[in-house]
Amino acid sequence: MANSTYNFDGFGVTWYTKTRSRYDGETEGPRPTLYKTTAIPTTDQTFISLAANSASTCILAHVRAATRPPCVDVNSHPFIFGRHSFMHNGGITDFPKIRVALLEQINHDYGSMILGNTDTEHLAALYFTYLGDINKTYTAQEMRSAMAKAILKVQEVQRNVLGKERANSLNLCATDGENLVAIRWRNNPDPTQPPDRNPPSLYVSYNAGASLNRNHKEDYNADKTEVPAQEVTESAEPASEKKGQFTDFNPHGPHVIIASEPATYVKDQWWHLKNGEFIIVERHDLVHKRHKEGVEGLDIVQEGESETHRSVLHQDWGVRITFDTLDTSKVQM
Repeated sequence: MANSTYNFDGFGVTWYTKTRSRYDGETEGPRPTLYKTTAIPTTDQTFISLAANSASTCILAHVRAATRPPCVDVNSHPFIFGRHSFMHNGGITDFPKIRVALLEQINHDYGSMILGNTDTEHLAALYFTYLGDINKTYTAQEMRSAMAKAILKVQEVQRNVLGKERANSLNLCATDGENLVAIRWRNNPDPTQPPDRNPPSLYVSYNAGASLNRNHKEDYNADKTEVPAQEVTESAEPASEKKGQFTDFNPHGPHVIIASEPATYVKDQWWHLKNGEFIIVERHDLVHKRHKEGVEGLDIVQEGESETHRSVLHQDWGVRITFDTLDTSKVQM
């Protein structure tokens, strides 16, 4: 399913906070807060109030274009399992025909947590089946492995039930509030033929936050020229080709935004993921550790500081980004 200009079939957002851990001695780390609605977010007064008065270091948001009915709150993304969140852009082809067989592959406890009838919620339960305990944290590489296995299991079930693999658009994103993994994926069931189409687009930015932050928008954008959206997308270079360090100063501090479409109109703020590529985002305390291990990637760090962010950012704060291509022949189920 290609990206739609207007998605009117539901909206959801989850943002992570440590509020629960302050009142529950058994809880550690950030936990997801969830809001879902079938209302349009731009006119939903509850969402407008939440957005204006909430803050988080990790947010997932999704505007739904339904592939099948019903349009109800429980079918909106993201989907929460324990401390983890999951969302999806695209579709599993012939999902109703393989739904029962797919449920047979899902952990019973996680299957019982499915509330709606979407392919995404079932895929989420399958992902968490491979991940393990939904109340624990896992390394970003473990999350990446579970996501790859879930994708391949969907294709295997299609072959077993339908007699052949079908093309699926699976742009997936999962997080525990500290680490995040996303992939842009559309398989080609018949390698003797060219792909029927590309998956929905997926972009990444390391500096658009300052343009979106109203505290810094005017000053930060003063020397930046906005262009038509098509010019931004056509000029976007592959994100995986950017290595080393991204140190462009911006008052919003180090951050990563992953989006189906660019959220600003500045050309040098967005890069795109290729089909089959993972983007793996690891929490800031692993930046130096992963660098020392020799893992090639991109460090998002802040050189220099200003009064506007000195109080909220530590000197060693940063984000570690690595890119990886899904090679289905190397995934061990």
